[in-house]
Amino acid sequence: MAVNNLDILKLYESFMISYTKKINEATFNVAFNGVRIGQAKRTRLAQINLKSKIITYSRYAIENVPERGRRYLVIHELAHVLEPSHNKKFWALVKRYEPDYKAVEKMLEQAFVKNVKQTFAKKGVNDHKEVNLFNTNNNLSIALLETPIRSSPLTTKVIQLKFDFI
Repeated sequence: MAVNNLDILKLYESFMISYTKKINEATFNVAFNGVRIGQAKRTRLAQINLKSKIITYSRYAIENVPERGRRYLVIHELAHVLEPSHNKKFWALVKRYEPDYKAVEKMLEQAFVKNVKQTFAKKGVNDHKEVNLFNTNNNLSIALLETPIRSSPLTTKVIQLKFDFI
């Protein structure tokens, strides 16, 4: 019996519900109302809706990712319940439970990009390109993704610029 994409997403969701609860109990112990699995392939590894308190993880940020990266992702989203902005208070909360969060975040982002590229390769899109540029102070990164879309007879390209202020 073949496992379809929906079954995989349900499996990931079941795992991440219990995993997020476990990490939450060991760290912030904040209220959240659920977990969803999305398929964001561009910039959002995860997000929390602060009104509904539902956390959505991209499947590409949780599958084939080292446990420490997955743990950081959960801590990051739970910290947003206490501090919505990425300010000094927020990063102090994250650092309390993941002191090496900058290195872990980079590792997680690399795994995320690798997962997305493997998905494109499986779908026959081989000319997906990514260029990362850094300024001299290493506080601004720009990722340029160029991906042909083959859903029509014409090939179009999507170019995405991603700005991360660290």
